Order: sequence, then C-alpha cells, then structure tokens
Amino acid sequence: MRLANPAQLPCLPFQMNTPEGGRDHVVIVKLTLDLEAAPPGDRAAGFTHVLKLAPQQAQVEPADQYFEEGPAGSLRREGELAPGKPRCDILVLGAAHAPGGRPRRRFQAGLRVLTPDPVGPPTVLVDKRLQVTGERWLLRRNLLSRLVGGCLRLATLGLFRPCPWKLGSPRPAASVPLRFEYSFGGHVRIQPGDRAYRRVPRAHRPGPGLPAEAWWPANPVGRGFAPMWYLRAARIKRLPGPQIEAPGHPFAARPAWQAMLGQLRPRVAPSLQLQGLGSLSRGWEHRLSLAGTWDHAWDISGSPYPPDFDRGFWNVAHPDLQVAHLRGDEILELTNLCPADAPGATRDARGATLLRFRLPGLIPRLHPAGAAPHRTALDTLILEPGAQRVTLIHRAVFPVDPEDQAPALTLALPVPS
Repeated sequence: MRLANPAQLPCLPFQMNTPEGGRDHVVIVKLTLDLEAAPPGDRAAGFTHVLKLAPQQAQVEPADQYFEEGPAGSLRREGELAPGKPRCDILVLGAAHAPGGRPRRRFQAGLRVLTPDPVGPPTVLVDKRLQVTGERWLLRRNLLSRLVGGCLRLATLGLFRPCPWKLGSPRPAASVPLRFEYSFGGHVRIQPGDRAYRRVPRAHRPGPGLPAEAWWPANPVGRGFAPMWYLRAARIKRLPGPQIEAPGHPFAARPAWQAMLGQLRPRVAPSLQLQGLGSLSRGWEHRLSLAGTWDHAWDISGSPYPPDFDRGFWNVAHPDLQVAHLRGDEILELTNLCPADAPGATRDARGATLLRFRLPGLIPRLHPAGAAPHRTALDTLILEPGAQRVTLIHRAVFPVDPEDQAPALTLALPVPS
C-alpha cells in the first residue's frame, strides 16, 4: 500500500489474514487529544472541558504494555495492531478518587457515554459504575468460632455450614488504582523447594520439579482468591480483599469461601465477577472463550484461525465497556476519575468530582484515486483523566484486491463528522 499522509498523522498500514482465509488491508490512525478547561460558552452548555489535538502526537504502539514487569501484572495497553475490532473498546487508565479528596472507606466512580440527539435527550450507550473501597482483608475466624460452626453443622446434618472466613472493614482511602489487581481474582504458586510444598496434596502437584499453582480464570492478577489446598499448605490466615466491585453486588466472605472450595465459577457468582475499566489479557477467561479451538485439526488445516474463532477476541475492554463503533461526537461524563482539584473539574450536589466533554468529531478518511473514500471506524477510546489526555484509535479495513495489492491512498485531515 502506498499511503500519502500530508497531515503527518500517526498512522500505520499493514496487511492481515482474515478468519475466512482472505487477506485485508488495515490502516490505523491514532489521535492524541488534550483535555482543556472549557470556555464560558461550553461551560454554559454543561461541559467542563473541550478536546484539542495535542502538540505531541503518540505513535501507533505495536507492543503490549503491562503495569508490572512482564505479563505477570495486568495489561496496561495492548499492542494496537488488531486486524479489526467488531465493537469499540472504551478504556480508562488511572485511579478512582474520593469525593473532595477526603479519604473514605467506600465511594463510587464511573463513566457514562451518551449519543447526542438534536431533537431530544441523548441516548445512554454506557453507564458503568464501580464501588471502590480502601484496603481490607479476608480473615479466617478464630478457633472457637470455627468449633462452634462445626457443631452447628453436625447438629443440622450439614444443612447449615457457617463460613469460617469474615470480611474486615475497609480502611479509608483517598484514591484506588483502577487496575484489575484490585478486583476479585488471584494466582497462587508453591515452588517445589518451599517447605509448604510437602503439605500440598498429591492431586495438586503437576509433576516432578513443577510448582503447584492455581488461578481464578477470569482474573489471575486479582485479590481475594486462593484454593483451599493452598491455604492449608501455606497456612494462610488472611487474604487481601478486592477493592473494586459492582455497586449492586458487593463482595462478601461466603461466596469467596465457596470459590476457595471450588464450588463457584466466575460467571456464577455476581459478587465475584470481574470489575474494572481496563484491558483484559488474551489468556483470561472472557477473551480465551472467543479464541476458538486451537487443536490438532486446526493445526493440520493450514488456516490462520480455527473455524470457531470469534472476531470479538480482538476487543480488549470489559464487556460492559464494548459498544458499537462510535460516531465521534459522543458526550462523556466521568465521576470521581480525577483528583478533586483537577483543572476545570466541577462537583455535583453530593460532592463527587465531575468531568463532562464531547468528542470532537474528528474522523480521518482514506481517499483512493478515482474511488469513494474509506471512512475509518473509531474502535478504541482511551481515557486518561488524571493526565488530561484522550486517545482515539481509528481503523479502516478493506479487502486486498488481487489485481491491485498496493493501492495508492491519501490520508485526509480529520474533519468534523
């Protein structure tokens, strides 16, 4: 592909195999925008900020970026070379901040995305709320409590089984990072050289020289989960509890205990479901379920993808934050996602910190010689309210023409949609 780029926009053209066995041209255009305090006219219309093209534009990033060194931590940003996303990912990088900046035991944060309607109220595309708490712990009850619980279990012939764990009260917190490390989940490991390894049941030892390990498939980097065999072998009496949960389904000790016993799966217990505003890794349960069956039959087929591969695998956002491709003029309302003293921020009647702004309608287009232009799709929206930055990633996908495999295209300046 020959791509003229007179506006010098960050972009990257390439070709990719399709799940159907064909080949597509893909052109990625990335725009970095600064959040600036809104002028009086926009503030009168209810907006706290406006978006302007940043003087320094970030280039397309092909590599994954993690919060920790290597993939042991959660995914900060996935490489941007997806061959095409069927839906738009909405991602937030940053932290939840207590209203007014005063530490609280719990508070809510979230965002709404609305489509404006010239003749009526806007349509709500996304209304994602999170309940955030300070640090808290799952604590194993003392011996006397466990003995009383055992007696009750015997007296009721097992019909009543008291939970041997309790959830402690959260400490006040001024802010909590919005990373999946603070949502429910976890990954535990005992190495063969550890003294605790001798107490690991043989059924949980994978083989000579290999560690005994387990993880919560929906979120291997979270907190609050460990199987019972690990707790007994490592003699653990407390676990850090999750600090991010759904407002209507608060985390509790009993379902966590049932998960320890292997009685619950991530999609069964609402209070244990993954909550957050970031990127899901490819190997986590939600995305892995869309990857298809990579078995021997696929291996010998010669196809680049298995027949049951779902293109939704390329979407990285939480399912609640995946929507149809955005038009580019949507209204965003962010609650408690920036410090209380952030420039331009306002407060509602309850003291929550609010940011409200509209996407600028900048839609890049690709113009082939003598043909209709290709309009790019806005398929990734990355919000960094603490850094006063927004990133828009547009993608154009169209088949490779066997008779013209290197078409000449011109990338136009963004124009209002």
